[in-house]
Amino acid sequence: MQTSIKIFREAFVALFQPQPNQLDAQASHDFGAGGTMYEPFGAQLEYVQNNDAQSIWTICYGGSNGGRDDYIVSGYHHDDRIGHIITKQPVPDDVQITIDLPNADLLWRAAENFKYLHQIARGRVQREVENAIPEFYEWEFDECGLTDLTDNSEGTQRYLVMIDMHS
Repeated sequence: MQTSIKIFREAFVALFQPQPNQLDAQASHDFGAGGTMYEPFGAQLEYVQNNDAQSIWTICYGGSNGGRDDYIVSGYHHDDRIGHIITKQPVPDDVQITIDLPNADLLWRAAENFKYLHQIARGRVQREVENAIPEFYEWEFDECGLTDLTDNSEGTQRYLVMIDMHS
């Protein structure tokens, strides 16, 4: 009997250590050491298939899985796959692990909304106080939040809550 476990992205990275794509320096799904996704065709697929089966993970579309966000699941799968990841540490026998991935489209829409709101606020504050606000390009947006990259920052992570008033 197979045990199913759901873990967070951070636990996946710490426990299984996804390895950078050895064939494509521009690969997506960077967990901090370079892009890890292998394409599900051609030489990249062949490379994946030549690795230990317990170190192969599949990145899947979420839409056909109950409307969830995209997710990563341990093992080699064909259905709904976007690509594959190879990890340094293998998955134990009889265990299936799933990691939900945040919806990238939603995050980028949130970033665009934030940029627009920031421009409005910057204009108002500068008119009222004449204080400079860091430009948006001095911030780094990722799936966890915004990191302040201005000269006076300490790399502080900041989080946004966006409410969709149109739903």
